Amino acid sequence: MRLGNYTAALADIGRSIQQVLTSAIYLMNIDSFRKLYPEYDDVADNVIAEKMRALFFPQMSYEDFSLQFLIEAKMEPSFVLSDLYLKRGDIYAKLGRQRQAEAEYDRVQRVFPTFYNIAFEMVGGKRVRVKE
Repeated sequence: MRLGNYTAALADIGRSIQQVLTSAIYLMNIDSFRKLYPEYDDVADNVIAEKMRALFFPQMSYEDFSLQFLIEAKMEPSFVLSDLYLKRGDIYAKLGRQRQAEAEYDRVQRVFPTFYNIAFEMVGGKRVRVKE
């Protein structure tokens, strides 16, 4: 990102998010997932569980994974994700893709309000990024 190669930076951030989710998704529950990804609001829990199982734990049976993900898991998403979503939002903003930047910032606001309050301030009724 510092080099101005935003396309490569987006790919790097995407891989980093996937890597963090690989270790966290099993402990994270469906409610936390839905806070992070409201674009899945219209998708049934069992469909999301199967998608996450196939993506991150294909060796596991659906029954075992879904029991953990849909019922037993209680952990909130890793705070490491907050920084990654902020950075991805910053990259989208630099690329002029404001709608996508706002979606990333909204994730942080919903799930990591403490980090959100450090990263943004309200100026004239608008959200302004104060720390990159």
